[in-house]
Amino acid sequence: MGEKIIMICAGLVAAFAIPYIITSIFQTGNYQEKVDIKGLKSGRSVCIYSQGEYELIDVEEYVVYTLAGQADLSWEDEMLKTMAVIIRTSIYYQMNENADTYTDSGARLINEDQLIEIRYEDGDLRQMWGSGYEANLYRIYQAVAETEGQVITYSSDCIVPMYHRISVGNTASASEIYGIDLPYLQSVESSMDIEADNFSVSAMYSEIRIKKIFSDKGYQAFDTDSGENQNEGKQQDVPEQSGGNTETAEADIDPAALKVIEATTSGFAKKVNVFGTVMSGEEFAGVMDLPSTNFHIDLVDGNFRIITIGEGSCVGLSLYGANALAKKGEDYITILKYYYTGVEIGN
Repeated sequence: MGEKIIMICAGLVAAFAIPYIITSIFQTGNYQEKVDIKGLKSGRSVCIYSQGEYELIDVEEYVVYTLAGQADLSWEDEMLKTMAVIIRTSIYYQMNENADTYTDSGARLINEDQLIEIRYEDGDLRQMWGSGYEANLYRIYQAVAETEGQVITYSSDCIVPMYHRISVGNTASASEIYGIDLPYLQSVESSMDIEADNFSVSAMYSEIRIKKIFSDKGYQAFDTDSGENQNEGKQQDVPEQSGGNTETAEADIDPAALKVIEATTSGFAKKVNVFGTVMSGEEFAGVMDLPSTNFHIDLVDGNFRIITIGEGSCVGLSLYGANALAKKGEDYITILKYYYTGVEIGN
């Protein structure tokens, strides 16, 4: 009786397993059959150095292997298309600005080291994705193939397609953050970002700990080990600071204070007094490894609490917000036109 039950169970397992195995085999074959990366053509090339040799690959192929390494595979398909267009636009913008070399056929060419995009090797993707390699590469390929040749333009020129991970509930304009007014990089509402897990982070620091962080990164003015003559006999190898204190009131450079002394209307720190040294909010955030320059500092029980909102520059497209729109059913063209003001999407 027992052997009969075992045989029945084994038969049931086989009945379910065999179709699954067959489906998986055919599905894998279908992926390999459908993915034709070399078949994507833009007429523009990137010169890469791979396995000891230089070779030219089409921009579309470069987009595939850049998007593959950068994409969050939990993204919606329309979000993958959104990023494919952004990456392609960025490459074209850099080509238009920097590339002055052409292939024999007249196609525009740029060297890989001139691009800010990072291309992943096929072997890296296989190692990263394991058994999911075929399916994942197919999704990436589809996103690139379905947007083939499309870029974001403003007044017929490729834009600088800035993006960030999480906004502060609205994106920031280029004017607010960088002092440069770009008509397509304006502030737009992105309240869905408030729901992101890392929308707001906070941490507590003692004064000694903050000074040590700065000291460890080469800021000798914060060296706490050598007393009043801390800089005597030492090379002044302090990183260049973008914020100056020449126009700052004496009260704002209190050597005992750590506080933001200038910020934008949306709360992005422009100048910070760090125990008597005034620096830009960007520099302070970089040293303290804060996710954005939208931070607030207050004193709690003798320690400093730093609360940071958003992640990244907060200029341009919010990755979290864009994927939230994709989940609501918006297509990639709608998403791009929402975050980039007054743009067109076309070949």
